[in-house]
Amino acid sequence: MKITKNLNNKGSVLVLGLIIVIALGILSMGFLAMMVTESRNSERSNSGLSSMNVAEAGLEYGIWEVIHNGGQFSSAKGWSSLSVPTSRQAFLEDNNNVRIGEYRVNVDNPAGVLTITATGGVPDLTAGSVLQTVQVIVTNEPLFNRGMTGIKGISMTSGVLVDSYDFTQGAYGGANQGSHGDIATDSIVNDAVLIGDAVLVKGDVYVGPGGNPTDVIDYQGSGQITGSENVSSDPTPVPPVQVPTGLPDRGTLNVGFFQTKTISSSGQYDDINVALGGTLNITADAKIYVKDEFNVVLGGTVNVKNGADVDVIVGKKYNVALLSTVNNESQDPVNFAMYGLPTCTNINIIGLCSVYGTFYAPAAQMATGLAVRVLGAATADGIFAGVLAGFHYDESLARRASAPSSGNPQIVRWQTK
Repeated sequence: MKITKNLNNKGSVLVLGLIIVIALGILSMGFLAMMVTESRNSERSNSGLSSMNVAEAGLEYGIWEVIHNGGQFSSAKGWSSLSVPTSRQAFLEDNNNVRIGEYRVNVDNPAGVLTITATGGVPDLTAGSVLQTVQVIVTNEPLFNRGMTGIKGISMTSGVLVDSYDFTQGAYGGANQGSHGDIATDSIVNDAVLIGDAVLVKGDVYVGPGGNPTDVIDYQGSGQITGSENVSSDPTPVPPVQVPTGLPDRGTLNVGFFQTKTISSSGQYDDINVALGGTLNITADAKIYVKDEFNVVLGGTVNVKNGADVDVIVGKKYNVALLSTVNNESQDPVNFAMYGLPTCTNINIIGLCSVYGTFYAPAAQMATGLAVRVLGAATADGIFAGVLAGFHYDESLARRASAPSSGNPQIVRWQTK
C-alpha cells in the first residue's frame, strides 16, 4: 500500500511539473513573439524615420534649386530637364561610401502652381524599403502685402481715408469695407509719416527697421489710425523694373475729342495720351511700354475689357487728371498694373479721378488728391495723399495668383504624404 501511494504522489508531481513546463513554454513563446513584433515595429519605425530624413534631403535639394539657384535644373547636376516638369534621383552615402539612402525629387507646376515632391527610401527606393514622401507648394511672394508703401515717406493731408476691401467679394462699399489698409515706410527719420487733420487710416502703420514709431509718425489735429504702430523687421523688397525688349514700335498714340481707339496686343510707344472724353479700350492681355509719358486727362477713359491682364511700364511720367478714369469697367485691380522704371519720376492722380489698379514705381513721387479714389495698392519712393483722397487696398492682391508678384519664391505649404 505504501509503495503504491508513493508512486501515485510521484506521478502527480511529474504531471504537475510537465504542466508548469508547458505553461512556461507557452508564455515564453508569447513573450518571444511579442519581442519579435516589437523589434520589427521598432525597426520599421526607425526605417520610416530614416526614409523621411532622406526624402527631406531630396526636398531641400529641390527647394534650393528653385529658390537659390534660379531653377537652372542643370543636367550636369542630374536633372532630367532644364525646365519643369523635371526630376532628379540620387543616392546618399556615408563617409565610408556605404549607401544609406536614395531619394527621387520631382518639380512640376500643375495648374501653374510650382510643386516639389520628394520620395526617400533606406537603403534605396526598391519595393522592399520603407518609403516616405514629402511635398511643398511654392508660389511667388505677393508684391503688395500692404496697401500703401512710401519708401522714404508718406504725407496725408486733410480728410484722407485709407482702408481696405476684397474685390473677390464685390465692389468697394457697404459691408465690403475693411480695416486692413496698412501703410508703411522704410524711413526712420522724424515725421516721415504725416497723418494730417481728419485723416483716418483703418489699419496698421509700419516704420523702418530700427525706427521709433513715436518719432517717425506725426499726428496732426484729429488724424488717427485704428490699428497699431509697428517697426518692420526688414526693409521693403524692391525688385527692379526692367525695360521690356522685343516689343513692336508703335510710335505715339493719341486718343482725342470723344474718340475711341483700341489696343489688342503688346507694344512699345513713345507716348500715350487719352484726353477730352476720349476712350482707350484694351481688349486682350498686353504689355505696354511707354518710353516717356502716359497721360489720361480731361475726362479721358482707359477701359480694360474682358478681364484682360495689362502691364504698363512707364519711362518718365504717369498722369491721370480731371474727371478721368482707368480700369473703371472691370474694376478689378489685378487687371491693370503700372510699373515705373528707375527713370520714372512722377505719378500724379488728381482731380475727381478713379483708378482701379496697382502702382509700383520705387523711384517716383506719387501724388493723389482732390477727391481722388485709388482702389488697389501702391509702392513708390514717396507718397502724398491730398485733400479728401480715398485709398482703398484690395486685400485679395496678397493671395490671388494673378496679382503682381515680387518674383521671389515662397513656400506656402509643406506636407507629408
